[in-house]
Amino acid sequence: MMRAIYFTLAGLLLMSPHVTAEDFAMMPPAGYDQAGQYPAGTVHWNVSYYSSVAGRNLNMHVYTPPGYNPSQKYGVIYCYQGIGVGADTTFLDWSIYANVVCDNLIGQGKIQPVIIVALDDQFDGDWSDVAGMTINDAIPFVDSHYSTYGDADHRGLYGYSWGGGYAFNVGCANLDTFHHLSPTAAAPNKAGDNTLFPNGGAEAKLKLKTLFISWGQYDYESIVTANVNCHNFCTTNGIDHYWWEVPGAGHWANEVWRPAMWNFLQMADAAGISGIPEPISAYSQIEAEAYHMQSGTQTEECTEGGLDVGFIENGDYLVFRLVDFEGGAASFNARVASAGSGGQIELYLDSLTGIQIGSCAVPVTGGWQTWTTVSCPVSGAAGQHDVYMKFTGPSGYLFNINWWQFSPDYTVPPMGLTATTTLDGRIDLTWNEVTGGISYNVKRSTNSGGPYTVIAPEVETASFSDTEIIGDLVYYYVVSANTPGGESADSAEVQGIALAVAPSAPSGLRVIAGDGTVALNWTANGEGDIAGYQVYRSTTSGSGYVLLNSSLLSSPEFIDDTAVNFRLYNYVVTAVDFDTLESAYSHEVQAIPNDETFVLLAGTDFESGFGDWVNIAGEDSHDWTRDSNGTLTPNTGPSGGAEGSSWYVYLETSPGGAASAGNTAILESPVIEGYGRFLAFYYHLYGVEIGILSVDVYDGVWHTEVWSISGQQHTGSADEYTRVYVDLTGYNGPIRIRLRATAVGGPRGDMAVDNIEVFGRLLYGDMDGDTIVDMSDLSEFIGYWLQEDCGLDLDGDCVITLYEFARFAENWLND
Repeated sequence: MMRAIYFTLAGLLLMSPHVTAEDFAMMPPAGYDQAGQYPAGTVHWNVSYYSSVAGRNLNMHVYTPPGYNPSQKYGVIYCYQGIGVGADTTFLDWSIYANVVCDNLIGQGKIQPVIIVALDDQFDGDWSDVAGMTINDAIPFVDSHYSTYGDADHRGLYGYSWGGGYAFNVGCANLDTFHHLSPTAAAPNKAGDNTLFPNGGAEAKLKLKTLFISWGQYDYESIVTANVNCHNFCTTNGIDHYWWEVPGAGHWANEVWRPAMWNFLQMADAAGISGIPEPISAYSQIEAEAYHMQSGTQTEECTEGGLDVGFIENGDYLVFRLVDFEGGAASFNARVASAGSGGQIELYLDSLTGIQIGSCAVPVTGGWQTWTTVSCPVSGAAGQHDVYMKFTGPSGYLFNINWWQFSPDYTVPPMGLTATTTLDGRIDLTWNEVTGGISYNVKRSTNSGGPYTVIAPEVETASFSDTEIIGDLVYYYVVSANTPGGESADSAEVQGIALAVAPSAPSGLRVIAGDGTVALNWTANGEGDIAGYQVYRSTTSGSGYVLLNSSLLSSPEFIDDTAVNFRLYNYVVTAVDFDTLESAYSHEVQAIPNDETFVLLAGTDFESGFGDWVNIAGEDSHDWTRDSNGTLTPNTGPSGGAEGSSWYVYLETSPGGAASAGNTAILESPVIEGYGRFLAFYYHLYGVEIGILSVDVYDGVWHTEVWSISGQQHTGSADEYTRVYVDLTGYNGPIRIRLRATAVGGPRGDMAVDNIEVFGRLLYGDMDGDTIVDMSDLSEFIGYWLQEDCGLDLDGDCVITLYEFARFAENWLND
């Protein structure tokens, strides 16, 4: 399974259907490696430990995160360096700079604190026993001298260049020791893929939680080849992994290795290397020394038992992760003492620059162990957040803090109210319990917004079944809570449908094309009686849909694994309720499943001009106009380019332009080689006098209107463009494409297009992608004789016959 594929097809990101956009490796933002932005951890240089493998003491360099707390457990990432340099490069500013990268991610709240250990992978030369040193010596030393979890779930390996090879070799051979691996630009010391992943990676698939392979697009050929092959091996064998070929990058720290560390820290954190924190209730008493991060403070013995946090000065702070405020908090309480000047406890959500929810004054109590409880109101605290307690005041020590606790806002209504119509005629209501809730009042109306009647007072559970309902009616419900502070406000309203009407068509249908698969997802319907969903597919846009799923889908997602590569498919979905009533079709989406041989053959996005595409002369009356704002005439045309871009081209139909019926503008492509081609582009057709937008194709003769659309398709200039795909697989040999706009007369007919792309495969018969048709391709191609394969087919029958073998022969030894 692939976690990320950096290749776009017609604006669609191709990826594993189980992964969201947040999972992808990306280039870090500016400043990600700049020191001094957040509290810094400590790099302990040249920590000496005895190595039984080396037979002498070796040095490691250990980074402990800001606010390192020996009473808290930490995950550990071990690092290997490139050849000919020292282990210290893991923390040097010209190399990985892992300490600063980690400081900034921790300070931004993107990861939990983690320990990073730099080991010397060349302690006995280029081919040292790195595995033995790491497993037998370094890890036991770190686990005995630092506060670590000490298990594979919380231990990772990172290495760059030569060290990347060791990250592969040591990590994959010791999957009971490491569950998080990040080899970047791994050098040729990397073992073969069958050695790293024996039995098709059976053990890796069971144990690895993070595998991130990265390299630069223009790294050494041997490195690129080895890493690409490893990625392909993992994909073929279903080994879950992230991968990243950094565009335009070579064999450099700032281009690949350091950004890889930035990504890996976040991937491993999300996979649990630092533990998965459990939410803590804001309404329980929390000891101050139980912080997750701190700056400037110290702990000390407390006369009330245990420890307190003291030696607090202006600007110091504590951080508590995942504090659950549920519906909302009303006040904050803290146990404090001061023989200094006192000060303020400022409360922020998620960062020191986040939303401030309150500020508590701390008085002078007459002694550092003379305790009192202070309280202050808070607002805006609901749900789960990291809490930052910033301490402010004059110079010197301010006060000590022993514990803290929030009090709930009893006016907050119950959350999460849902209504579900059942097959036996009930409407079942459920909601989330309220902190301090004693009981609940269920209210109903036949009008949205009320007035409501209490149909069930003092319900003691967070659920209720309404059986007193009449068919052909829609009911509206709210719930309030009875608390120690009185009755809360009413919850948000939900509706329960007791009538037999078809659901609304699902919305938000999205599609992700992969290799032989198409993943779909959409927005779940809001009706309470949805039984499931149906998915339909057609090879003809707008008609001929065939049901794909054998039973109703319970969730708004589906993977079509019957799709054939290099074929254009059209998909729609419907919703079905418990009365078996089915909605209308959703809007249609299109996808072309493909593999890595499917590439961009030609295109232009108009950001820097027309590219190789030209306005022709002599066969039309007007030219396409390039623009980056709205068109000249109100109530027609777009407001900018597609997908947030600036430039696009359009047919101007105002007076002086193509204002008469039959006026045309033709945009022509360069000659486009390849085969199995598809055209993709965006169009925007807004205006009551929109004419016809057509596609023509030349393959020796002109084929006009192989695709066309007419009339207004959008409702405003700010509407998003529509993406369209045109199947050109029936045209063989070099082709040219024309986009032709024909006016129908009138000024409000501006037609715009943007981001034109032609995808396909370069050389017919090149089975191994080495850009030449030779003996290495022949044996594989022969295997398709009389087999069904629409991806290789040229004459439209999806069977490989003499027609296709003749084309293979034409390309023999061509490149």
